[in-house]
Amino acid sequence: MAEEPKALKGVALIIGQSEYQHVGKLPNPENDARAIEEMFDKLGFETNVATNRDARKLRRDLEGFVDDAEGADVAIIYYSGHGIEAGGENYLVPVDADISALDNAGEKLVPLSSIVAELKAKVPVTIVLLDACRNDPFPPGTLLKLAPGDEGKPIGAGGLGETRGVVSLKGGAEAKGSVDDSLGQVIAFAAEPGKVALDGPADGNSPYSAAILRHIDTMGGEEFGTVLRMIGEEVYLKTNGQQRPWVNESLRRLLYFGTPAEAPKGDEGEILRERRQLLLTISTLPDPERRQIETISRDGKVPMDGLYAMLKALGVDIPKDPAELDKLLRGQTERLKHVLAERETLKNPDPEIARLSKLAEQAVQEGALEAAQKFNEQAKARIGELSSTVDQAEAELKAKRLEFAKVFASSARTYEISFNFKEAAQDYAKAFEQAAKWSDEDAFYYKAAEANALSEQGDFSGDNAYLAQALTAYEQALTYVTREKLPLLWAATQNNMGATLATLGEREAGRENLDKAAAAYEQALTVYTHDAYPDDWASTYGNLGTVYWRLGQRENGTALLERAVAAFRSALEVQSLKKLPLEWAATQNNLGIVLSEIGDRQTTSDSFRAAIEAHRAALTEYNRERVPLDWALSQINLGVVLASLGAREKDVPTLEQSVAAFQAAAEEMTRERAPAQWATIQNNLSTAFESIGEINGDIAALQRAREAAEASLTVWTREHAAASWANGQLTLGNALQRLGAKQKNKELLLQAATAYQAALSEYPREKLPLDWASLQQNLGSVNDTLGDLDTGTDYYIQAVTAYRQAWEVYTATAAPGEFASIGYSLAGTLSNWGERAGDISTLRQAIDVYGQVLRVRTRDKDPANWAKTEFRLGCALMMSGKLASDDQLLQQSVDALRAALDGQTKGGDVTEIGQTRRVLGQTLSILGDNTSNLDLLAQAADMLEAALPAYSKDADPEEWANINYDLGFALYSQGRIGGDATFYAKAVESFETAARIYDGFPDRMQWARTKGDIGNALLMAADGKDVELLTLAIAAYDAALSVVTRENALAVWENNQNNLAGGLSSLGYWANDVGKLKRAAQIYRDLATVRTITRDPGLWITNQTSLAQTLSMIAAREPSAELYEEAVAVNRALAEQIGRERDPERWANARNDGLCLDHGRPRRKQCRAFRGGGVGPARGDRGAKEDQFGAGRRLHAGQPVRRAGRSGRRPQGQGDGTGSDRRMPGRARCLPRA
Repeated sequence: MAEEPKALKGVALIIGQSEYQHVGKLPNPENDARAIEEMFDKLGFETNVATNRDARKLRRDLEGFVDDAEGADVAIIYYSGHGIEAGGENYLVPVDADISALDNAGEKLVPLSSIVAELKAKVPVTIVLLDACRNDPFPPGTLLKLAPGDEGKPIGAGGLGETRGVVSLKGGAEAKGSVDDSLGQVIAFAAEPGKVALDGPADGNSPYSAAILRHIDTMGGEEFGTVLRMIGEEVYLKTNGQQRPWVNESLRRLLYFGTPAEAPKGDEGEILRERRQLLLTISTLPDPERRQIETISRDGKVPMDGLYAMLKALGVDIPKDPAELDKLLRGQTERLKHVLAERETLKNPDPEIARLSKLAEQAVQEGALEAAQKFNEQAKARIGELSSTVDQAEAELKAKRLEFAKVFASSARTYEISFNFKEAAQDYAKAFEQAAKWSDEDAFYYKAAEANALSEQGDFSGDNAYLAQALTAYEQALTYVTREKLPLLWAATQNNMGATLATLGEREAGRENLDKAAAAYEQALTVYTHDAYPDDWASTYGNLGTVYWRLGQRENGTALLERAVAAFRSALEVQSLKKLPLEWAATQNNLGIVLSEIGDRQTTSDSFRAAIEAHRAALTEYNRERVPLDWALSQINLGVVLASLGAREKDVPTLEQSVAAFQAAAEEMTRERAPAQWATIQNNLSTAFESIGEINGDIAALQRAREAAEASLTVWTREHAAASWANGQLTLGNALQRLGAKQKNKELLLQAATAYQAALSEYPREKLPLDWASLQQNLGSVNDTLGDLDTGTDYYIQAVTAYRQAWEVYTATAAPGEFASIGYSLAGTLSNWGERAGDISTLRQAIDVYGQVLRVRTRDKDPANWAKTEFRLGCALMMSGKLASDDQLLQQSVDALRAALDGQTKGGDVTEIGQTRRVLGQTLSILGDNTSNLDLLAQAADMLEAALPAYSKDADPEEWANINYDLGFALYSQGRIGGDATFYAKAVESFETAARIYDGFPDRMQWARTKGDIGNALLMAADGKDVELLTLAIAAYDAALSVVTRENALAVWENNQNNLAGGLSSLGYWANDVGKLKRAAQIYRDLATVRTITRDPGLWITNQTSLAQTLSMIAAREPSAELYEEAVAVNRALAEQIGRERDPERWANARNDGLCLDHGRPRRKQCRAFRGGGVGPARGDRGAKEDQFGAGRRLHAGQPVRRAGRSGRRPQGQGDGTGSDRRMPGRARCLPRA
């Protein structure tokens, strides 16, 4: 860069082609040429001007200029006239060209690239300014040939362009004998490649030449590229975006022309200086921001100059959210139009005020808002000078005062379009002071305008104090107008006051100001009737609908939300698509939002579908090219409803549509351009992915949900956006909960609970009761899942507390769907708590809650969820029945489960049907065993066998094994009660099937317990004498006891030891194996150390009786004094414990020492005390063991025990077809306010 700038020698050829003989004439090029030549002459260039040249003269002029340019530092060609592009070459069109010129273009037209190449060889810097991008002057479809007979080339439709010809200007063939030691070249076009340039008004200048004339004089002080940017942006503004010049430059050094020019002087010079600063600011803006301004300018019918000036005035306070910026700028368009219109009518008797007002008007038109404010300040100062000398007649004084008021009001409007609403309000207040004494009409106008400015300041700054001041001003304004005398002004003020009250009400916890807003809108509607003022009626009715929606968010039920829907639909009757397309689309969008919220509170999906229809209708008008931000917001809202519908109906394709809608919106609302909306999109994407992961069990989708939620929180911070931050914490908690539950990861679940607690800190119950309750519901869900992974009940207790708090808000009358969903989850947690704690009172609470839920979830209204709830009620009744040993509760459980199964088989899910059959089979088995009812036991076996196909051995081996285990128990009970040994064999087969699966688990306890149950079944089948079965039974008990110890499962160890000893004593007797008898005796001795008189006298008597019997059998085979003495001691102790009075016969048998032997076999007739001892399981022995629902049911020794476990319980909100368990976050709202 840069050496010290120095003066350059410049030559310029100025060409203007107006008087075309055979194609369309152009009125302005001659004017342009003369003005441009004069300008370059003043700048010190040696200039030549050529106008209306035919092909021969035009070539001669150009060739002569090339020759004359040798020795110059810079050569400039300015061309204004027709030009075309074909085959990558740009051609200048002489005035004598006709259609035949296209057949010999090499001679009849003048190619530009060769001229530029020759100049480049002779002059260090070449500059070509082409104002030649007008419409193609030749008929459409004609071809250009360099010479007759050549292949024709199509002509570009929009004049000159970025073509191969232009590229060759940079790197094409050099002129003969040249060496490329130039500093480069600049080719400047009046319009973008392929686009048409405007010619401007007749007898004037084209927009491009006018811009050159206005700004080229800055060449002396600015780098030439900066000058061209000013010129380009000037054309862009003056044509309201229709024409945007384009530059192709290859300068190797920064280019300055001479010394800096003297800055413009005077008031108009000040406007021009600010104008140039604005142009340079615009030149740095990216295309998305330009499109936004162009759209607003076009829709509002205001010049872009003012809108860009507003953007510049905002400076660092420009909203980061494009939607918020769009709202601000659109709100200013009416003010800008009013300012420009009022300037034309403002009459000022004072010459100085008139002059300053005119300058202020000019400054506003040029986008020089700071200069406009300065001139207004000077006008106000002039007023100050004049006010002190006003002593004329009252009429003249009134005119002056009202004139002063107009000046203050004019100043206020300038502040308004600069977003300085505070200063605007102060000036309107001063205008009111000037007018209040003299004109009620003007006084009303200024006070109402002050109120509007204060309302805008409150809205813009977030400071409610300004809103309160605005309400005071509106009330004062209403003292000047009445409904009877000035109904339209009165109605407009009521409407605006309603808007301010609505904004204030949205920010406050209560509903007082929202109710007042509704009342104000209703007052306005007494004037804005459907027939008299349909457009105003629709707009105000839409505003009223917005208030109903806000009120409805703070209440249970849907009554107010339904009123909002009615309001929006009424407005749509007036807002036809053709008449008010954008208002119609906005109302459709608002209708969709409220219908979606209604859908959240219902159990059916009709409202969701209606919301989708409304959003898609809005998108027919919200075109991405025309209104990209509205389009993106509607895509977000559509995605939210699709996500809600997909989650409720477990429909992954619908959820994928939701994801697609969010991702489409993110293409327009990037993190860089719209960080807040981008965060909203990420938040909603998290919800959609979470639902997909929940339905499919897809860990990857749940991980994406977590990542998206975390991404949103990189934008939403508590310091800058507390409410959004809380919403993001809620969504993150949901994703973490689903992921933690799927992976059984306690740490993730604890993180989810932390996220919910964080969100609660910004959702107080007093202000946001529904959101608070939904968070409590989610907190209950995550604590419930933590309880499933824990061994205690603390998490269950916390979950119950949270659910009950949520239930206090969502009542059965106001929100039946939410009431039922939360109650269902609450009852499930109470069931888990009661089961784990063995607490019948907690289980009875669960039963009561299920009963309340079923009063809402009836079979007629909600059959699917009715069946689910009947199933869970049946489970709770079964657990209670077992715990309380209450067969009546068990029968109620059977009834509930049969009802659930009946509802499910009429269209239920295969897995749910299998689960219900399984639990019904378990309950029938318990009830049948308790009541010795073989029919119930047979039904239990049939039901369990029917459940098996719903479970996969490969996908869920544990549950598949559990059902086989339960089937074994039912078969065992049939054999025991019915005396049919074939059922024992079937039971063994089912137990063995389960044991093979359990054998592969890290925890060996369930395998060991099942092996003990196999021993029980074999022992019963052996009937005390089948040596082979007895041997197998003993092996099964030994296997079980290789895992089960006195320390890790005392009750199980006792049962297995007792039954093993019984098997050994029977086998020892029939096989005449003293070793097995001795082993049995030792087991009974060991059991005596646990089964003591003090702990359980009945078990002690049974154990000692079996020991005495076994000792007698050993003594019969290997007589020993020690054995006889031990037997005598055992029997005497038994006799003493039994007592003569309680059981005299048994006491007598024990007293005769129990040694009645007949060939080594017990004499049963005399030795009744030994009945049953040694020939089978000790039937009187009872041991506690957990069954599948963990209630600790006590079973007879020899019966299989049940394992702990629950049937398919999932976290709250899953398996419960009422939809999402939390409120949908991040819905983009587009609710306009008049």
